[in-house]
Amino acid sequence: MNKFESDYYSTPLFQRYYVMFYYCILLIVGNDVNPSTVSEFKFCSFMLFIGAFIEGYIIGAITSEMSKHEEQTRITGNLIEYVNFSMDIHIFPELVKKSITEFMIFFRENIECRPEFTEFF
Repeated sequence: MNKFESDYYSTPLFQRYYVMFYYCILLIVGNDVNPSTVSEFKFCSFMLFIGAFIEGYIIGAITSEMSKHEEQTRITGNLIEYVNFSMDIHIFPELVKKSITEFMIFFRENIECRPEFTEFF
């Protein structure tokens, strides 16, 4: 047998399934370990499968946190806009409007430091 031939098709059916399962997972994860025996294929497939789940969990958690932050920013932005609109209607002095707006922007950016006020945002 030369270097371009393989004995893949002469191996037992389940061993071929293990090899194909390994390469399917390898396409998802993108890492190559080069196992050579059936037990190595099983172990590498299992570890790559677990790694794919862990990677998916981490990416999902990061996406969830970013979504929460964007929602909080949108809500506080709407509240600041409402307060500015109310101050315009009631004709607040410019200095007072500026101070209140600066405080609300500061408060929005530092809400994690003051958890007792989270019910307002």
